Amino acid sequence: MTAPGDPAGQAAAEKPVLLELTTLRFAAAVAVLLGHFNHYIGLPILLGRAISGGWGVSFFFVLSGFILCYRYWDDFAGGVRGGAYRNYFVARVARVYPSYVMALVLITMLYVVMDLSRPGFAGFPPNPVTSWLANLLALQTFAPSYETQQFWNAPGWSISTEFAFYALCPFILAAIARGCRTGRSLAIVFLASLAFGIVAHGVVLYLVRIRGWDEGHWQYLVSARNIVWRLPQFITGIVFARLLMGGHLPWLAKAGARNALLLAGLVGCSS
Repeated sequence: MTAPGDPAGQAAAEKPVLLELTTLRFAAAVAVLLGHFNHYIGLPILLGRAISGGWGVSFFFVLSGFILCYRYWDDFAGGVRGGAYRNYFVARVARVYPSYVMALVLITMLYVVMDLSRPGFAGFPPNPVTSWLANLLALQTFAPSYETQQFWNAPGWSISTEFAFYALCPFILAAIARGCRTGRSLAIVFLASLAFGIVAHGVVLYLVRIRGWDEGHWQYLVSARNIVWRLPQFITGIVFARLLMGGHLPWLAKAGARNALLLAGLVGCSS
């Protein structure tokens, strides 16, 4: 969905569809769905372990960076202009936000009905109004409270994180266009992002496992569902889009090579 006269949308419409990503997107969506319902359906042990790490969500964040770079590079490589940025951001949010709000309203109605029929059953958080408003505005990826982030519509944190990526993406694209003109410089950005991710998660594991900090807060709220800890995945997608689009990896011009690389990535994420 693009706004009339949206230069970003026009540029996006000219890009050919990358068919290799369609099947992988379906596989990742199924993995996310099964991961949320595995407790009820009881998948085989090996399959359950393969999806339990949440690689489907990680894949979507990488894919988001790749697709946004692929579609909007020409619009923001030369800099971020107010009109183009506004049209881009409105167009991106309009694709997702209506269904996001509908889901939040429906789950809220369900909780209210449950609580009316069995008082106290829903177990509303101590800050019901502010936490609900944070979810309505899709700000829960920044929330320091587990109740704020996870009570109303728990999977919605990923949409909140994605909206934050939407806001940052044009500036990241402009920065990469200015400072990363070679494959080597792009590789450095990727390695820096990878190193940051490893160190950030390593610090959390140290604080939880060695120092005894609260696991529920630091490991399952901060490091798993916070934009800062997910940003390296988004940047990875952008970097690899530039490596492909900029001709830095000519062997990726062949569909078979791209398919093999994507398959290897999925196996690595799920192992």
